[in-house]
Amino acid sequence: MKHRNTLPVIGVLISDIESSYQERFFDELRRQSDLLGIKPLIYSGTVVGTPTWFERQMNMAYHLADGRHLDGVLSVTATFMRDQTESIVHKFLGKFAPLPRVSVTAALNDIPSVLIDNAGGFRAMLEHLVSRSCLP
Repeated sequence: MKHRNTLPVIGVLISDIESSYQERFFDELRRQSDLLGIKPLIYSGTVVGTPTWFERQMNMAYHLADGRHLDGVLSVTATFMRDQTESIVHKFLGKFAPLPRVSVTAALNDIPSVLIDNAGGFRAMLEHLVSRSCLP
């Protein structure tokens, strides 16, 4: 732990922080942080590697994330990665390589990843609707 006499600091890299998905994500992040005794520090930008000048300015927030001040990185990767930017995202996350890193919502080859199984949830929803005769 880099911060003696303080809680471990986990940098959370995420694009959008105002949607209903992120609202639930942050509620649970707060709950789990309290339970585990960690301090999340949010860095919010937009798509990494974007060609748009304005969006690149928004991504300056990601550059504030500095491994010298963090004990780990939680990357909500699918929020800021597109198919054409995967190699850029790998390079971007590589600057945190000495730290423990986890990617949420997108599988990355060299970083442990936690994925969401939307297929299983969708199947359960359809089975529930069919069992209740909500669908023809």
